[in-house]
Amino acid sequence: MIHILIVEDDEDSRMILKKTLGSKGYTVEAAINGKEALQMARESQPDVIISDILMPVMDGFQLCIKCKADDGLKDIPFVFYTATYTDEKDEEAALKMGADRFIRKPAEPDELIKIIQGVIRDREKGGIKSGKPVVTGEKDVLKLYSERLVNKLEKKMLDLEKEIAEHKQAEEELGIALQKRKELELIVNKSPVMVFLWRATEGWPVEFVSDNIKQLGYTPEDFIDGHIRWYTDIIHNDDLKQVVDEVTMYSEQRAAEFTQEYRVINKSGDIRWTEDIMWIRYDQNGNITHYQGVVNDVTERKQAEEALRESETRYRAIFEGVAEGIMIADFETKEIRYANPAICRMLGYTEEEIKNLGVRGIHSKEDYDRVISKFEAQSREKITLASDIPFLRKDGTIIDTDINTARVFIDGRECNVGCVTDITKRKEAEDLIRRSLKEKKTLLAEIHHRVKNNMQIISSLLSLQSEDIKDKKALSLVRNCEDRIRAMSLVHEKLYRSENLSKVNFSDYVNSIASRLFQVYGTDTSAVRLSLHIKSPPLNMETAIPLGLIINELVSNVLKHAFPQGRKGNITVALTP
Repeated sequence: MIHILIVEDDEDSRMILKKTLGSKGYTVEAAINGKEALQMARESQPDVIISDILMPVMDGFQLCIKCKADDGLKDIPFVFYTATYTDEKDEEAALKMGADRFIRKPAEPDELIKIIQGVIRDREKGGIKSGKPVVTGEKDVLKLYSERLVNKLEKKMLDLEKEIAEHKQAEEELGIALQKRKELELIVNKSPVMVFLWRATEGWPVEFVSDNIKQLGYTPEDFIDGHIRWYTDIIHNDDLKQVVDEVTMYSEQRAAEFTQEYRVINKSGDIRWTEDIMWIRYDQNGNITHYQGVVNDVTERKQAEEALRESETRYRAIFEGVAEGIMIADFETKEIRYANPAICRMLGYTEEEIKNLGVRGIHSKEDYDRVISKFEAQSREKITLASDIPFLRKDGTIIDTDINTARVFIDGRECNVGCVTDITKRKEAEDLIRRSLKEKKTLLAEIHHRVKNNMQIISSLLSLQSEDIKDKKALSLVRNCEDRIRAMSLVHEKLYRSENLSKVNFSDYVNSIASRLFQVYGTDTSAVRLSLHIKSPPLNMETAIPLGLIINELVSNVLKHAFPQGRKGNITVALTP
C-alpha cells in the first residue's frame, strides 16, 4: 500500500488533502511543519512527500533541501503543493532544490490525484528516479533559498504596503463617506422633508426615519421600535384605504416611483397634509424588499391652494355675474383673453367669437384708430376712463360705451382689464333732454320777447295819453307808471338777450335803468355823475324786478328833486350780497 506524507500547517487544507488521498486507498499521515515532517519521514519512510512551502518552524524549501541531503530520504519523490510561492521563479528554484513536481493551489482533486498517481507509477516502473538537486553546494542552496525567501518577503512587503495603502485609502474614503453621510443627514434633518425606509413585510416596519420627524411631534425611535406605525396610527382614517389601495396598485404594476397626497395626525392631534414620493426597491429576483419615501409637509400649500380655489370661485362668480361687461385684452397683441357673459350679451357674440375677433374686430374701421389711442393711453395709466367708445355688435349696429380700465399682468403679459358700460340709452335720453331744453329755451325767449313787446306797447300808450293830460299831478303819476313798466320790460329784454333765460346780470340791468332815466329827465351827465357799485351774482326774475323797481323810484326821485337849477352832484348806487 502506498504511504504518503503530507506537510500542511493549515488545518482545513490538511484535512481536505488527507481525505482526497485517502479516498484513493493511500495511507496518509500528516505533519504541520517541516521539522515534524522530517522526523516522521525518517521514521516511516513514505513513498511520496507532498509539502506546502510557507510554514512555521521549517518551511517547505528547507524540508526539501534537508530531505535531498539525507541519504535515507533523498530518493523519495518530493512534490510541492503551494498557494503562496506560485511564480515561475519559485517553481524553477523548487526543481533546482530537487523537487519532482510543483503544483499550484488550488488544484482540482482529480487533477491532483492524477499527478500523484503519475509520480507513483513512474517510480514503481523505474521510469524515473527521485529528483536530484541541481544546486548541491550548501552556499549555493542557501543562496537560492534566500533569493526566493527574500523575493517572497519583498513581494509580501509590497503586497502589505499595497494592502496598507488600500486600507488607508479605504479608511479615508470611508471617513469621507461617513462625513458626507453626516452632512446629508444634517441637510435632511434641517430640511422640511422627512425620509422613511419601510420593509416590505406585514405591518410595514420602519427601518429608518430622519430625525426631522420631530416636526410632527414624534421621534425616530417611536417608529423604529414599533411603538407607532405610520400606516395605521398616523394616516388619517378617511385617507387610509385610498393610500393602501394605491400602494398595492403601484406594487402590482411594478412601478419604480409614485406620488401620493394624504393627511396625517401629528402628536398634538392636529391634521397635516403630506406629499409622499415613494420609490420601490426590488431584489435580484424582482421581489419587493423595501419602500423608500420622502415625505413633505404641504399643509400650507394645500391651504393656499384651497384659498386660491375659493378666491377663483368668488372672482369668477363676480366676473360672470356682474351686470357690466368685462374684457381682458393683451396690450401688445390686442388679443382678447377673457370676456364675461355680460359683454357677450352686450355685443351678441360668444366668448370664443370675441376672442377670435380681438380688439380690432369689435370696433368699426372708422373708430378703430381713436379706440386704440384711448386703449394705449389707458395702458400707460394716463387715463382710466375712456368715454363714448363705440362698439360694433354682431348684428352690425353700434352701441356707445364708457370703459374704465386697470392695468394688470397675467402670465407675465401686460393686459388691460376693461369694465364696459353701455351708455347708448343714456345718450339717447341726454339727446332728448337737450332737444327739450332747446325747445323750452326757445319758447321762454319768445315769452320774454312777447312780454317785453306788450309792456312796450303799454308804455307807448301811456306816453301818448300823457300828451293830453294838463294836470301836473296826474301827468307825474302817469309818467311814474311808464317808468315802472319800462323797468319791468327791461328785465324781460335782458333775459331774452341773455344765454341764461332764468337769471339776469343785475349790474348791467341797473346801468340800463339809470341811463334811461337820465335820458328821460334830460339830466346833464357832465353835471350829475352816476356811480354804480353792484357786487351781486346774476339774479332771477323774481328778485331782479322788485329791486329794479326800487332803484327806478330812488333814481327818479333823485333826478327830480336833488339837482334844481343845474346843481351838480353824484348819484351812487351800491349793492352787496
